[in-house]
This record gives sequence, structure tokens and C-alpha cells, in this order.
Amino acid sequence: MRRSALARVLRAIPAVAWAAGVWWLSSQSDPPGSGLLDLPHLDKAGHAGLFFVQTVLLRLAGLRAVAALLVALGLGVADELHQAAVPGRSPQLADLAADVAGALAAVAAVRWLAPGRRSAR
Repeated sequence: MRRSALARVLRAIPAVAWAAGVWWLSSQSDPPGSGLLDLPHLDKAGHAGLFFVQTVLLRLAGLRAVAALLVALGLGVADELHQAAVPGRSPQLADLAADVAGALAAVAAVRWLAPGRRSAR
């Protein structure tokens, strides 16, 4: 494997590992920490936070902003569909909206924090 190909694979490992962790969490009927998420709308903040991190990791892996957003959207859709098959879980459009909001916030944050970014006009 060429050095550049190996570097790309190594950069992708955190994003893949994070996605696997989110998949594992959504496989649980009673995920760890879910009692904290029983407060009104706090589960949406959890979704946004998970997908914020996922999208940052995708950007660090080298995906462009639009590609990272599309991958995050696909993972969010897959996560919600997956939850339909897990006892005690159900898919929710509001959860998917929170996933997308977190992904959009991540793209904005990475763009804002990126070295050499253009000054705001």
C-alpha cells in the first residue's frame, strides 16, 4: 500500500470507529446514560452532539464539507431505520433533524476554525 493511501486509511479510522460506536448505542434498548436523556429535548442535543463529532471526524479524514454532510445524513437515516428493529426504540424524524443540525454546525465550526480561513466580510 502506498504511503498516501495508508495515510488516508489511517485518517478514516476515527470516523469509522465513531460511526460503529453510534451504531452500537442505537442497538441498545436502554443505552448507557439514557436516563439523563429523559429530560425534554435533551435527547436531541445528544443526537446533535454525536453527529457534530461524526462530521468533524469525517472532515479530518479528508472529506469535503458537502461529502461529509451527505455521509452524516446517510448515517443518520441508517441509524433511524436501524432503531425501528430494536425493541424499545423507534425512528423519529426529529432525531434525524437533530443529526443534520449537528452535522451542519460541525461543517460551520471546521470552516470557521480552519487555519488560513478568509476573514469575515
